[in-house]
Amino acid sequence: MGPGAFGENWVLSHVTEADVCIGDVLRVGGARVQVSQPRQPCWKPARRWGQRDLSLLLQQTGRTGWYYRVLEEGPVQEGDAMALLERPFPTFTVAFANHAMHGHAPEDAALLAECPLLTPNWRDSLRRRAQGNRGDDRPRLVGPNSAD
Repeated sequence: MGPGAFGENWVLSHVTEADVCIGDVLRVGGARVQVSQPRQPCWKPARRWGQRDLSLLLQQTGRTGWYYRVLEEGPVQEGDAMALLERPFPTFTVAFANHAMHGHAPEDAALLAECPLLTPNWRDSLRRRAQGNRGDDRPRLVGPNSAD
């Protein structure tokens, strides 16, 4: 599987979830973007690649990727450098966020839920997890109309 195999738009070399923080602001080409949340693997790549447990395996590795919100539009092309402009929450790496969401550390979930630069849906989910309601990830991981 090569770049783009999981639906990602950008593929970065030598950068992992441990290197990127929620709220990081970057300049990429002519655009300015901000890290808004980790990706949560869904059932679609598992169906695409014919491996039923692929989404769960991706989640368990913590290598989920992350989303950016666009702060300033501009042209971006392959090979453009990314420059970190701001890092307001250096403790909240994407790896930490994945652990807070999918691990069993309610105190980490509660702490991260207060990060104002994290998307509202993640903040709501983390608050529920901090209170002991883990919810059901199965629909996201397995998808609709799947046989058990």
